[in-house]
Amino acid sequence: MIAQRLFVAAYDAVSMQPMTAVTMTVSEAFEQWTKETKPIASGLSMIGNFARMFPNLETRKIEKGHVDRYRLERSKKLQASSVKTELARLSGFLKWMRDGGLIAEIPRIIWPRSSSKSPPVLSQDDVKRLLATIREHSTFEPFYLLALCGLRRSEILRVEWEHVNRTDRTVAIPQGKTRSSVAIVPLFGPIVEWIESRPAARGFLVEIPKTMARTGVTFRALFDRWNRAHPDEQLPNPHRCRHTIATELLRGGAPLVAVQKLLRHASPVITERIYGHVDAVHFRDAIDAALPRGLGGLRHGKEVEIDPVGKD
Repeated sequence: MIAQRLFVAAYDAVSMQPMTAVTMTVSEAFEQWTKETKPIASGLSMIGNFARMFPNLETRKIEKGHVDRYRLERSKKLQASSVKTELARLSGFLKWMRDGGLIAEIPRIIWPRSSSKSPPVLSQDDVKRLLATIREHSTFEPFYLLALCGLRRSEILRVEWEHVNRTDRTVAIPQGKTRSSVAIVPLFGPIVEWIESRPAARGFLVEIPKTMARTGVTFRALFDRWNRAHPDEQLPNPHRCRHTIATELLRGGAPLVAVQKLLRHASPVITERIYGHVDAVHFRDAIDAALPRGLGGLRHGKEVEIDPVGKD
C-alpha cells in the first residue's frame, strides 16, 4: 500500500501510535505515481493535466465534481474520443490511489457520448499506394511499415537494429520515461520481408538526416516537406496506420484484449472506447451470420429451419 510505504515511520506525537490517516495532495500523488509506474509520455501528460488543475487538493477529498470539471475543461479543447482516452487514463490513476489507500472510492466518471463513427483507417487501395510511395525511402519505408504493426511514432523513431529479434520476428520497445522496461511487440506484414532483406546492422531502423534531431517534430517537418513537394503522392497521418491494423484485426475476429496488448494501451478501457464500435459491429455480423432463418439469419441468406419447441 502507498500509505504504508510512505508513512510507515510516521507516529502521532502525543499518543505515539501509528498514524492511520494519510494526507497527500493530488500533485504529490502524481509525483509518486510517476515514480512507481514510469508511464509513457502521453500518459504522463494526461494525468499531469489533472494534477495541474487540482495541485493542492487532498486526494481523500476528490469527488465526482472534480472529475466532471476536468472532463468539461478538456472537452473545450479536445474531441470526444480524445477526452475518453484521457478519462480512461484518469480512471487508472484513481484506481492506483484507491489501491494505495489515498482515496476511499473512485468517483463516478461520466463518459462523453460514444460516436458511431469508426477511427479513420486506410483502405486496401490506400495501403497499396502508400507501399508504392515509400518504397526504398530510407526514412518513410521502415517508418510506415512499423506503423502498420501498430507502433506509435515516438516508438518507431527509437527502434534500433539491436532491438529486433529476426528469429522470433519481434521488436523490443523501451517503455516508460526511464526506458527501464520493454514491451515485446510482434512484427508482421511487409516489415518482416524488409528486415530479412537487409544484413545485420547497427543504429536506428529509420534514418534521419544527421543535421536534424531524432524527434517527432523532425519527422513532422520531413512529412510536411514531402507532402508539399508531392501533391499526387501524399503520405497519410501515421496514426491512421495504427488505427488500420487494429480495425482490420477486429474485423477479422481478433479479441479486443488481443488488440489492446498489441497496441499496448494502459487499460482495455482505452481500447474499448476507441474501437468498441468496430468490435460491436463485427460481433453483430458474426451473430447474424450464425443465426438460423427464423431468428434473423435471413439477412445473410442463411436457410436453416428451427424445430418446433418440444419436438424430438
